[in-house]
Amino acid sequence: MKVRMLFLLVMVCLQAGFAGELEALRERFTAEVSKLQEKKQTAIHEWEREYLQSLLALKTEVRDEGNLDGVLALRQETERFLAERGLPDPLSAFEALNSLQLEALKGLERLDLVEQNELHTLAKRYDGLLEKLQRTYTQQNQIEAALEVKKERERIAADYPPVEGDVSSLVPQPTVKAPVPTFALRIVSAKYGANGKFVDVTSILEKQVKEKGKVAVKASNTLKGDPISGVVKKLIVEYQYQGRNQTAEVEEGQTLTLP
Repeated sequence: MKVRMLFLLVMVCLQAGFAGELEALRERFTAEVSKLQEKKQTAIHEWEREYLQSLLALKTEVRDEGNLDGVLALRQETERFLAERGLPDPLSAFEALNSLQLEALKGLERLDLVEQNELHTLAKRYDGLLEKLQRTYTQQNQIEAALEVKKERERIAADYPPVEGDVSSLVPQPTVKAPVPTFALRIVSAKYGANGKFVDVTSILEKQVKEKGKVAVKASNTLKGDPISGVVKKLIVEYQYQGRNQTAEVEEGQTLTLP
């Protein structure tokens, strides 16, 4: 009787030890998962900050363009976002805002993909440790303990499946980038001269667009010198505005204003 009681006591202690090993691994894994989840929340907060900044920047652009409908759409979206966070469903019908939201949506999807990939990688390492523990228990004829480990491995496989999608290019990058609105002014080329002799003044006009959002420049030799003397010269500009390619030109002494 004493021998049997001693045997049972030893078995109980062994089972407790086996359970402790599994629980220790589980706790370590759970702690690592929590760290990844905290990392995801930090990334989401950064995404929210960048999205809000992009909304405000785009609102300034459309306001400077005098686009009332665009200003109202952006004001409404800013108020909604501050109250609710996340993206609306459906996305905005205003083209520039819709483009911004699509970029933001890609950013969120990317965050999800990164998290899923990191969780799956962590789960694979955890499963490797569980596999070794399961083999050890089996070799020691601790079948019930080995079955518990097997159940844990099956749970992990179900909860953390392989990532669907391309994860080969997952590198840190900004989550939201405001696209250039389709209605914004963009200088394609600008030249000043006549009779086939011109100087390139594209950068001069581009600087005005960047600083002021518009162009107001006098066609004169002060732009970049006199490319051909003795004749009346022209300032010829190719540009994009409101999604259309356009050309404008003025003679020497006149002022070109865009848009």
